[in-house]
This record gives sequence, C-alpha cells and structure tokens, in this order.
Amino acid sequence: MNKRFALAGMLGLALASSAHADLIKVAVNGGFATVDMKDVNAVTDRFAEQDKTAGRDTKRNNKFGSAYFVAAEAGISLLPFIEVGPRIEFLKATPLEYLAEGSGSFQALNIDATLTSFMPGFTTGLDLPLTGLGFQVAGYAGHGYAVANSTYASTTSKSAQQFTGGGFVSQLQAKLKYSLLPLVSFDLMAGMRFAAVGVLSDGSKPSTQSWDFSGINAGGGLTVGF
Repeated sequence: MNKRFALAGMLGLALASSAHADLIKVAVNGGFATVDMKDVNAVTDRFAEQDKTAGRDTKRNNKFGSAYFVAAEAGISLLPFIEVGPRIEFLKATPLEYLAEGSGSFQALNIDATLTSFMPGFTTGLDLPLTGLGFQVAGYAGHGYAVANSTYASTTSKSAQQFTGGGFVSQLQAKLKYSLLPLVSFDLMAGMRFAAVGVLSDGSKPSTQSWDFSGINAGGGLTVGF
C-alpha cells in the first residue's frame, strides 16, 4: 500500500513539475485555413448571370474559400495546468477573382481580404512524463479587424475601393506537442474560428455584403518556455 502511495506521489510530482517547469510560454504557429464567405461569393454568381445574358463567357471564377494564417501566443501559468494569455493572428484569404469576356466587352472583379485578431484566452493541458508528448486545448475571444480591397474593371469603367471594419471573434483550438529539448516543443494544431464580422465600410457607405471569416485552422508551430 505504501509503495502505491509513493508511486502515485511521484507521478503527481512529475505531472506538477511538467506543468510548472515553464511559467511563461511564447508560441508561434501558422498554416492553412478556410473562410466562410457565402454572402461575398454570391456576387460572382450574379455577375455570371449578367454576363451570360450579355453574351460574355466566364473565364475565371475563383471564390473565397481557402486562406493562410500566422499567429503568436503568450501564456502565463497562474494555476496548475491553466495558463492565461493572448493570441494575435493574421489571416489572409486567397483572393476572389472573376473575369468574363465576349461580344467585344469584359467584366472583372478582384478582392483581397485579411483579418487581424487580438484574442485573450486560456489554455489547459497535460504533459506525459518521460515521453516528450503533451496535449493542450485553448479558448480565445476578442476583436477582429478586417480589410478588403476591391478592384472592378469593365470595358467602360474602372474603380477601386477599400472596406474596413471589425467585430467579435473567438477561437477554439487543440495542440499536440512534442518536446525535443527542455522547454522547447514542436506543435501540431487544429482549431475552429468564429469570425462573422458583418458589414464593412469604405468610410462613406457600408458594403452590401456581410463578411464572414469563420472557418478551420490547421498547421504547426514552435513553443518556448521560460
């Protein structure tokens, strides 16, 4: 019985030690993402209908869907197995591109969109002693600032606009960690982003579409403890 208590105590100390060996953590990560832009993507469907009626053929219709992201995180251990700290993320969507030509005329639309988010949050997890493996889950919530640059051109006109705005964003994510060196881990991560920022504005009038950067993140990174 005493041996069992001693073994349980040693295991508990090992777990506590792994949780508190680094009171401050800094992480960087990046990878691929998706965005849910149904309302904005519908614009090219309307263009395609107009162009078909006008006798133009759609040559290119690349809608919003994929993206990439880079992010930085910081965490401070306040309680056993619980860290608090912010996540700053920059996400850039693969541009929307539309082009139709025919009957001596053309119509083209290009939109670039980015989202920069600052989200305080918390992290909890468990390191497995003697394996180098660890698992973390985290939740973040904060503010996201969106920028969309739109360029439109046709046979008779050309214009450019920039729309900006922001709103509430949040994210849930999980990490699988592997430590090759003390206080340094390589991470695989996946997460779900909730970022329906809504209508943007060009400074004088709102956009007619609602912008939704919600989607999935998947990638890898590096965490360093101090």
